Amino acid sequence: MSTEIKVWQITNNKITPAEDNSLAAEHLEKELEEWIVQAPDILGEDLLIIGRQRDIPEVGCLDLLAINSSGELTVAELKRDLAPREAVAQALDYAFWLDSTSEGEILEIAQDYLKGPLEDEFTKHFSISAMPPIAPQNHRILLVASRLDASAERIINYLAQRYSVNINAVFFRYTKLTNGAEILARSVLVAESVIEQGKPPRRKTKLADLLSVAAARNITSMVESFRNLLNKDQEYVWEEVTSTYGGSLRNWRKNTEGKGKMVFGINVSGQRRNTPAGELDVWIPKSALGQVLGLPEQPVKDLLMNLPVLEMNASDNKDDCIVRMKDQQAADAVAKQLQDAFEKHPGFYKEVASGGL
Repeated sequence: MSTEIKVWQITNNKITPAEDNSLAAEHLEKELEEWIVQAPDILGEDLLIIGRQRDIPEVGCLDLLAINSSGELTVAELKRDLAPREAVAQALDYAFWLDSTSEGEILEIAQDYLKGPLEDEFTKHFSISAMPPIAPQNHRILLVASRLDASAERIINYLAQRYSVNINAVFFRYTKLTNGAEILARSVLVAESVIEQGKPPRRKTKLADLLSVAAARNITSMVESFRNLLNKDQEYVWEEVTSTYGGSLRNWRKNTEGKGKMVFGINVSGQRRNTPAGELDVWIPKSALGQVLGLPEQPVKDLLMNLPVLEMNASDNKDDCIVRMKDQQAADAVAKQLQDAFEKHPGFYKEVASGGL
């Protein structure tokens, strides 16, 4: 039996059914999309919309893409004129796309929609100092509708309860009361407690884990060459242990406005570019480095071109420069060049005039 939302109005201690208006009758579903954009928390949690009506090649036009404060993505598919079962299939197709996409592509989508870096809007919206790493594979699927048929509901329940897929349906019903007031009521198909119970426990990546990986890959000393940069100017530098690219250490510094920027990442696992054992990849976001150094784009590129660059514009993130070091001598040299740049251009402490490195 399909889920329905019913609303009753109580006036002078008497209960009467409220006028039952479907979204299709009084308000087109595109208006519901606009309401969600205005107040994303009506989907059940505080969200930041980072994409809308985005064309995904070979998949379709994605209605809404959002992110929560922990970096988890939400795909919201409005049913519109699709048959209920087709709508579920479409939502799963977007989930499949997220499973195979990269953090870089998500950042690009957000940049296009927000007209600026996601990190700036993220830290402002959630009132936090730094944005966590984004793993597109960490996502939930929401089908938004006024109602679904029993078949579609069975599919969603089966995926959520039997296979622990983070999928749900959110139902909205528009109602107008006798005094003219308008109400938007919400219900969900699968209780959030069921979804949470079905999720496998997440084991947080620890520094000891990554150091063990570094030892196994025979790159401990190379990793330490970059970690030692933390000791040079501790007042505005910190390290983050993440599962990004299979396990990485991310080095954060503050820009001229005092905002945290990730200036380089040490891919300890080597999974980003299948780095051979005994070699180490470090990726450097060019724009973030420029903001921290207080320098324009070209001098930053000039600095990076003096390093053993594997890719200047990494295919999964056009802003990233990937540097590959094949031995300890190369690692020491790259770390020293970065240290010299930070010392010469301490952008956070004082205003720096433009100039070459």
